[in-house]
Amino acid sequence: MTPDTVRACAYLVADTIRQRSRYGQPIPPWLRTLDRNLRTELSATGHIPTVHAQTGAPLKAAHDIATENGCSARTIRRHAHKFGGRKVAGRWVFD
Repeated sequence: MTPDTVRACAYLVADTIRQRSRYGQPIPPWLRTLDRNLRTELSATGHIPTVHAQTGAPLKAAHDIATENGCSARTIRRHAHKFGGRKVAGRWVFD
């Protein structure tokens, strides 16, 4: 997906959640998960796909590293320096 497509999807999902909240309708868990994932994608990448400057490899988020290491994302964030993490737009990213 292009960054513009991700932004458009995030807008539509957030608008749907606002509408359902306004009228007291339940918000399905999958919709909240989709909203969280789209927000994370936009925030962690600064609204454009982020790659490592020298290698061109995509940067990984804390939850990706956690999945690879069999632990929680919180543990990865606490020990980010051990995994080569750095903060970008308030989020930890890893090479």
